[in-house]
Amino acid sequence: MAFYLIGLFLSWAPRVFSWGVFLTAIFFYFFPVKSAPAVEEIGTAGPKKAAYGKFLKTAIVAAIAFYVVYGLAETAAQYYVWKTNGFLEMVKGGGGDANGYFLFYSWGRFWISALLSIGGAFLFFYFLKALKKYRERFFEEGELDLGFLSALLIGWPNFVVFVPLVFLSVVIIAVFRRVFLKELYTTLGLPMLLATLLVLAFGDFLVAFFHLGVLRM
Repeated sequence: MAFYLIGLFLSWAPRVFSWGVFLTAIFFYFFPVKSAPAVEEIGTAGPKKAAYGKFLKTAIVAAIAFYVVYGLAETAAQYYVWKTNGFLEMVKGGGGDANGYFLFYSWGRFWISALLSIGGAFLFFYFLKALKKYRERFFEEGELDLGFLSALLIGWPNFVVFVPLVFLSVVIIAVFRRVFLKELYTTLGLPMLLATLLVLAFGDFLVAFFHLGVLRM
């Protein structure tokens, strides 16, 4: 029963967290809430309330903390399972370093993926920051943080398909706005949300379809 509950938590916690934060981000993006006191900054597409920016920053910290806490939970659960079923004693009995083997396994199985996910999100953030200096009209207020948060939510190796999907989404949304809404410019907010939605929903399929499973840690 304990093994079942541990497995259930480890299987569903990332999905519940990612979808919960993502849906909240969508709500704040389309329905920014007025905070107290009201602070509004004018971006390329109108005012954004301070609560939106505050949410994004809080969600980024929460997402990074989730990677750390989840990695610790996976590590502790793996130790519990191996300790309970006698695997660590078997390693000791065979003359091996049980603790060293466990740490090596945990690093490769749980922590490298987390570090790649966080590192990829930072790279994407600084890429967007450089792009904003070159073409500021691509961004509304808060969309740098939105990109950072989106990259954190999709994780590794989904990040590899997320980045191309962002720019494909830019083209699709730009064409739609130009043809149907007669709008000349498209910022990156909606494309990043669309790409995040697609990756959260179909990330495993896309990784397998493009033969990127080798990147899984």
